[in-house]
Amino acid sequence: MVDSVSKKPVIAQILPSLEEGGGVARGALEIARALATAGAHSMIISQGRLSKEDEAKGILHIPFDGQKTFWPWNILKQFWKLQKILKEHEVDLLHVRSRHPAWLAFWACKKHQRLWITTWHGRHQAKYFSPRYFYNKVLLKGKCVIAVSQVIQERILKEYKYKKGRVFVIPRGADEHYFDAEHVSLAQKEALVSKWRLKANHTFILVPARLTRWKGQHLLLEALVVLNRFHSDWKCVFAGETTSKTYEKELLETIKLLGLEKQVLIDGFCSEMPVAYALADFVVLPNMIAEPFGRSAVEAQMSGCPVIASACGGFLESLAHSPTATLVPMGEIAPLVEAMKKEIEMPLSLRQERAKASRAYAKKNFSLFHMLKGNLEIYDRLLGTNLRDNFELAHQHAQNIKENKKR
Repeated sequence: MVDSVSKKPVIAQILPSLEEGGGVARGALEIARALATAGAHSMIISQGRLSKEDEAKGILHIPFDGQKTFWPWNILKQFWKLQKILKEHEVDLLHVRSRHPAWLAFWACKKHQRLWITTWHGRHQAKYFSPRYFYNKVLLKGKCVIAVSQVIQERILKEYKYKKGRVFVIPRGADEHYFDAEHVSLAQKEALVSKWRLKANHTFILVPARLTRWKGQHLLLEALVVLNRFHSDWKCVFAGETTSKTYEKELLETIKLLGLEKQVLIDGFCSEMPVAYALADFVVLPNMIAEPFGRSAVEAQMSGCPVIASACGGFLESLAHSPTATLVPMGEIAPLVEAMKKEIEMPLSLRQERAKASRAYAKKNFSLFHMLKGNLEIYDRLLGTNLRDNFELAHQHAQNIKENKKR
């Protein structure tokens, strides 16, 4: 427990990297900002660097190579450095967001008697009692574990026999101010329209996903060929970093083979996702394997953009009750084509109404504010602090200032 009167709690997060674009990194930064706002000493232990804006907010970044390694000497060096950081900075609570750092945290926190918790972000598939199964299990050795979806919680409880009272579901949230089409300027739109060569009278289909086979871009290409029989005035952009050069090459060859060179663009990581969502007529997420949660689906909805996604995994939670989402059977082309055809043929007036409904749904169920409060509440339970209340007060104060400026 922390004496909240005499000492600010020191809460650190550890992850392999703050590499741009990663969902885990974004989540860590969002929590770090909330902690600083709530009055805690906020730290991030990782590779990469913080922006000047985050440094100005009081977030401390400790450079740390926490990448997975099999060399015993390297593992020992990582352990020694982490336990030194915990001791020197008097860390009260360590929040771990990846498996390899979790093993380091397990021993370092045990040595220095520090509290630590984890977030289970990924699929982390493993056969029962396989080496990978035991490697994954370290995420359950902390004081508690945060699951990013009900799907992940069910896996933890069923496959790992974990105690139900120690796993908390906190869905990932989208920033309602950042992902707001009304905040996107005309200049921003024009720049991306020019870069992607979008035409005013063409439907813009956006696929915000990493280039990896289980994300299903190859299936979508087959569906787009069929879509051309009904509508050919569209442009589709694959906006996501490449995790497999082999798969990217396969997609490029398929695009050429199917004659889609003028209609499909692979553009890699996009740093202007709010602009992309604001321009898109709809988003397609054709997963071939269940997503742990699917943050892109929520970000699109928050931006007022309809979503077509595979009926699996986290999409069943984030989209099943959405008024503007369409779930299609995973791996099936015909329903995917029909869903895209329906979106294209929808009247403009109805699209505008649905955009409002989409955003309202996301704000109510998957806002960043709710995600941050959920995390801070767990910290409060473990440390006896009032971080959640402090954060809510600061948030309300900021909202009041914005409202006064509008008047």
